[in-house]
Amino acid sequence: MPSRPWGPVNYRSCNGGSWSGRLGDGLFGQGSAIRPADIGDGLSQTAAMSERIWGHDDFQRIDIPSDIFRLAAPWTEATFRQWCLGQSDAEAAGLERHPSDTNSGQTWLEGNMTWTRYNHLLPPGKRTCANGLTWNGVGLTASSHHDRGVNLLIADGSVRFVKDAVDSTLWRALATIRGGEVVANDAY
Repeated sequence: MPSRPWGPVNYRSCNGGSWSGRLGDGLFGQGSAIRPADIGDGLSQTAAMSERIWGHDDFQRIDIPSDIFRLAAPWTEATFRQWCLGQSDAEAAGLERHPSDTNSGQTWLEGNMTWTRYNHLLPPGKRTCANGLTWNGVGLTASSHHDRGVNLLIADGSVRFVKDAVDSTLWRALATIRGGEVVANDAY
């Protein structure tokens, strides 16, 4: 792996529950400045960070849990989610990829989606997909090497283990700061 001036990171900040890679509706959108008072859903109801496996930085190699798989199309957020979840590993491996699609998490200093953020568009443990080369159509999932789940840091400072089989509506609700959802602490 090429040497980089900053170390890799596999704990990422939550961009939100939508497919927007720039603004997001979560605690850490690009260029956002969210204060605790801005979190209308409450600190105990909002995701702050989670795990995401960092990439291998080898464009010749395919790694389903860490790589980004792209298909440009006139998606809606719902059709994009359905398409990404419906891909088999073999279908995903045959999709177009950009050289940066294998270097996820390679530097903690850069605040972009690939290196330091993730979103809740798709449940944890699913593959990451993008609508072509845009960052306004991306499902950058939480992932880990744990058995069937990820650790999730909540904005109140607590940590929970969330199973890959978590309800997708609940998972997206945890990612927003002002979605108005009420999530029971024992629901995930």
